[in-house]
Amino acid sequence: MTLQRDDLYRELDKIQDTLNLCLLNLGRQSESWAALHCNPTVMYSPLHGRVGAAMNDVNALRFQIDTVFSELTAETEATDV
Repeated sequence: MTLQRDDLYRELDKIQDTLNLCLLNLGRQSESWAALHCNPTVMYSPLHGRVGAAMNDVNALRFQIDTVFSELTAETEATDV
């Protein structure tokens, strides 16, 4: 089974959407805990930071996919000539 670039992007979009929702939920949870305790400072959980890092990893993976597919396309065009 080979995945095409569009298929990979679609899967990465699903992952990124899920991570965005997790980040939003974790952020709101931290903010509500701060409000519950009348604390003006919101302390975000370490998981919140990890989810943000995972989103950056997804973006880096998207860049790597672009690089690999552009190299494969260039190699294919070079052999077709």
